[in-house]
Amino acid sequence: MPVGIDQVRHDAASLYQFIDSIASDCQRIEQYPSYTKPSKLFFTYIHDLAFATKAYVADFVNSLDPASAVADPQDFYSRTQVIRTLRMSWFELHNWVKPALDADTLHFPFSLVKALTARLQSLAGFKNAEFAVLHSTQLNYFQIGARQFRDFAQEIGQIVPSAPPFPSNLGIIALPYSQSSNTFLNIALAHEMGHFVFQERNEAARLTSYVLAEIQRAAAQPLANLDFVWSKDRVLQWCEEIYCDLFALWLIGPSFSFAFIELFAYSRLAPRATQSGGTLAPIASLSAFYDSHPAPAFRLGEHVRFLKSPDVDWWDKIESGTSHYLQLLSEAEALPQSIFGFSTSHQQSQQYQTDLNSITLRAFWGVMDRIRDAISSTFAGVSSESNLFKQLREPISEYLSYGVVPSRIVLEGNAITPSVAPVVNAAHLFYLEQLDTLINRIRGAQVECLDCRALWSERVEMWTSKALEDITA
Repeated sequence: MPVGIDQVRHDAASLYQFIDSIASDCQRIEQYPSYTKPSKLFFTYIHDLAFATKAYVADFVNSLDPASAVADPQDFYSRTQVIRTLRMSWFELHNWVKPALDADTLHFPFSLVKALTARLQSLAGFKNAEFAVLHSTQLNYFQIGARQFRDFAQEIGQIVPSAPPFPSNLGIIALPYSQSSNTFLNIALAHEMGHFVFQERNEAARLTSYVLAEIQRAAAQPLANLDFVWSKDRVLQWCEEIYCDLFALWLIGPSFSFAFIELFAYSRLAPRATQSGGTLAPIASLSAFYDSHPAPAFRLGEHVRFLKSPDVDWWDKIESGTSHYLQLLSEAEALPQSIFGFSTSHQQSQQYQTDLNSITLRAFWGVMDRIRDAISSTFAGVSSESNLFKQLREPISEYLSYGVVPSRIVLEGNAITPSVAPVVNAAHLFYLEQLDTLINRIRGAQVECLDCRALWSERVEMWTSKALEDITA
């Protein structure tokens, strides 16, 4: 049956109602609960985009000539496909509005995100960067690429002339809804901020020529185009993940490694048996690369290698600690490169003297130095604050052991305000290694009691969060 004007009006009205139902929630941002400035910026963008789209749809339908549906049905059908295109774009935007509305200032680590953002804003070109926060039902952290939103905005903008552009300085990060008050685990957000910086700096384009050269070097013969592109995409994805890990380590320090270990319970792995009857460190069981991510064991080993580098110089300031997390990191670094492997379901276009998985992995090894160079360029002129940590770790730990918020520290008779990285890392290590000191000072509390440990762990995180709030006020 040919599409007539009545059907188009129905579909347009349905789209109008659908958009309105999304945008209406964004109008309550000035009421309770409260939202951060970046979240308000995101909601304002959605509201303004909805207003422009609805106005366009109304004008578009009113401009249609009903007679054209009869005179040229195919042309009429093609022209009115714009309604479906707009609806599909709004389907995508719909996915993120409710998660953003759920992340009000009472339900996400506001002081931590503010502190991380302040550190990030010290990077060249990111002075005005801000982050809206979403809740996720996944027990994971991720970044919604600002470019992804800009793509949606561009698709709509190609149809709707008055559509507003997506804010150029706005990043969007997501955290598990259940972990909104967990300060130490949410340090993982630093990695997600790294994705924003990687994309905004267009690091993939900078790395591509090196990746292509390494693939050609690793292959024994020319690859089929599909295989070449597939291998390139894998290596670039791995490069981005390692870049973001190293970004987080420079931004906030080894606390990111501790959060990474705790999130996935890597400290509870079983030893890996060898063919000779011996065993390898438990972390060796996570030596397989995935299509989208490097092997967890490799990532943790790379954390240590980077923390030892002169650029950040963190490792010698924490390596003597007693935490089993530090032991796991050392064991990851000690794993030989030969233990890592990559297997995928991708079907090669032809047989090679060396299989494509091996080519891809070897090409990745070849560009690792380029990733480290990219991080050094990103953080040019920005201190890792590891020396400040060395100076302030002991007094910060002492304050926490007495239940005192370490936002002002008396050191050698002078009161000073510590910076973000020393507070986060000293507090995180206190949580991992010295919680018993605090519990033993609490009347009636016992170190063997899990309820006590959970309660006072929460208190340490709360004091750390308050210190960050004071520091960034």
